[in-house]
Amino acid sequence: MKQMRWLLGVMILVSCGPRATEIEGVDLESWRADINGCESKRVSIAPKLEESWSELEGLTQPQIEATLGKPDHHELYQRSQKFFIYYLTPGPGCNTYDSLATPRKIHIRFNALGFANELAYREY
Repeated sequence: MKQMRWLLGVMILVSCGPRATEIEGVDLESWRADINGCESKRVSIAPKLEESWSELEGLTQPQIEATLGKPDHHELYQRSQKFFIYYLTPGPGCNTYDSLATPRKIHIRFNALGFANELAYREY
């Protein structure tokens, strides 16, 4: 009986996790596979992602992570804001990373409540 309750509890927890949002015309599998932008596949995907920003806006951090994959980097900012950073061109951790070149990246800003409210390209 205890095993049955334990199994039921695990099933409930797994089914309650965040679900990935599918975005029409965006190859999210390639996006997720291009960790740190090492293969530069994200560069060609980014414009379509930007066009579909309205589908991502308002999602929570776990939902963004389920959709785009684990961020390459994240930053905490004042007033409990957080940024997820996804590299478009090779970033730190890539064999082809050039420390003299500035990698292109996308920042997704989350407000203090944890909802995505801004997408921006950065080169710094």
